[in-house]
Amino acid sequence: MRESFTGIISDGRVLVEDVVEAGKIHSKGQTGKFTDGGRLFLTFVEAFYLMNEGKLRVENLSVDEFLKMAVNETEDFEVRYIVYHDLRKRGFIVADGEHMKAVRGGEKDGFAVIPVYERVPFSFDDIYMKAGNMGSIFAVVDGDGDLTYYHVKAEEPEGPLEEFSGEGISIVLLEEMGFAKDFGELHREGFYGKIIGKNLHLSAIECAYLVKRGIAEVRDVGGRKRSAGSIVKKMKRRDPEFGQKMRIYGDLRDRGLIVKTGFKYGTHFRVYVRDIEHHAPYLVHAVPENYTGTWPEISRGVRLAHGVKKDFLLAEASKKPRYLKIKRVRL
Repeated sequence: MRESFTGIISDGRVLVEDVVEAGKIHSKGQTGKFTDGGRLFLTFVEAFYLMNEGKLRVENLSVDEFLKMAVNETEDFEVRYIVYHDLRKRGFIVADGEHMKAVRGGEKDGFAVIPVYERVPFSFDDIYMKAGNMGSIFAVVDGDGDLTYYHVKAEEPEGPLEEFSGEGISIVLLEEMGFAKDFGELHREGFYGKIIGKNLHLSAIECAYLVKRGIAEVRDVGGRKRSAGSIVKKMKRRDPEFGQKMRIYGDLRDRGLIVKTGFKYGTHFRVYVRDIEHHAPYLVHAVPENYTGTWPEISRGVRLAHGVKKDFLLAEASKKPRYLKIKRVRL
């Protein structure tokens, strides 16, 4: 017959006072934290898991009464419990605190697990801070109680491409695109635009960037010279996301990467490291500074990137752009 131990409510947690019972509970899964006197404190999440396993009862409380208290005392209790339960059933030792930490049995190093609910908005800054350079696992719970795990880490994409150093190229800007008749090595060495017939056709973003870098001169069909700022201003009226895309495009180019549209992949850019003949390792989606998003957006982007064997980068168009690499993982 399975042993069942007894706990009481104390200081917003469940306390197992009997030191022998406390030792038995902790020895199986390293659940809870010992006090100096050998008693054991359990979070409401840990306690509810043990209650459902038939290993614990809380004195003077029914399950319904315990749940009512747990929801009031623990933020996002149900989400945290689903994640904790799933990790335990997968064989992990789980420390439930402000942030969960999971360690596979027999291993020394674990990883941070951050439980979130799919419909709760997140801020880019918050995730960036929590992920850090080493990364964290975000456990996303959906409306059915199913879990998807994402590894999220700060990324610094870099490439070996030296910026094209030509100048004096003349581009005519039409409505959405520009074209150049005499474009020298702009396409072959700089990987800008696409040759259609005898002309090089360039996107408005490429035109603005080339003007900003002093590589090309852009005029409209009336012959008026256009600055990078005037191109951006014009395009913002047509595309509200143009400003953030322009900032990320320029930053990626400055980092030595080749940047092309990601339209066919449902995102803003596809990014190459060496040349466009090799596989593009990144799909990049640009978001504004102080961005607040939702996990379904992330799910779509990651799934699309995974389907074409690329990494998904969420790029914040701040003064100094920041990047998050987000990848679905199986634990």
